[in-house]
Amino acid sequence: MGDSIEPYAEGDLVLLGPNLPHFWHTEGPQSRGAKSHSIYVQFHQDFLGRELWSRPEFGSLRQLLLRSARGLVFPSRVVETVAPGLHQLVHLTGLPALLKLLELLHVLAEARSPRPLASAAYEPSLDVRAEDRLARVYDFLTKNFQEQLTLRQIAQAASMTPEAFSRYFKKASGRNVSVFVNELRIDYAARLLRETTARIGDISAQAGFVTLSSFNRRFRERMRVSPRVFRKAYVDEGTPAPAFQQV
Repeated sequence: MGDSIEPYAEGDLVLLGPNLPHFWHTEGPQSRGAKSHSIYVQFHQDFLGRELWSRPEFGSLRQLLLRSARGLVFPSRVVETVAPGLHQLVHLTGLPALLKLLELLHVLAEARSPRPLASAAYEPSLDVRAEDRLARVYDFLTKNFQEQLTLRQIAQAASMTPEAFSRYFKKASGRNVSVFVNELRIDYAARLLRETTARIGDISAQAGFVTLSSFNRRFRERMRVSPRVFRKAYVDEGTPAPAFQQV
């Protein structure tokens, strides 16, 4: 989401502002025909007219939409309140659908603890065509990050020269492509540390790192602890690992 990478799970609820790059990817073996399902609602920010948002009654909704520029994820207690209405909205049309949407947005606007996803420094600057291109790149990287990719190979997925792609990716994602690939590798390694008993050195190689020292360094940068401590928190103590570092 913008310059943020983190796991998604059942029951997630997010509100995304316009032109914010986003991509969901499911890792690991899946049963045949298995798919993730979601309910989504798309609307123009001025779908009720620009003047309406300036009225005092809509002040909280206006602020909500402004904050959604970075993407917002809501806590489980808000999800429990909103989820039934989202399921109802699927079957509504016309004025009932509009009123239900405003009701749900009001609940989200009153929520006290939505968490921004993209960093404060991130500035989305994509049109639809550029976002489609970025989605192709994300898809290529999530399928091939374990390989020793060259910049030229990645740029080909975007049909661009390496030089032009480097500038484009930095502007679109807020980070260098090498940093993005390392984050994918670390997140994959973290899953293996949680879910398997494989040796740390083997996990490092499977995630795509050439040396164990490089893996340890990158893991500490992103997770704030060593791979060994991370695994111990999950396997031995059953406690949550440290939160993802926002970059």
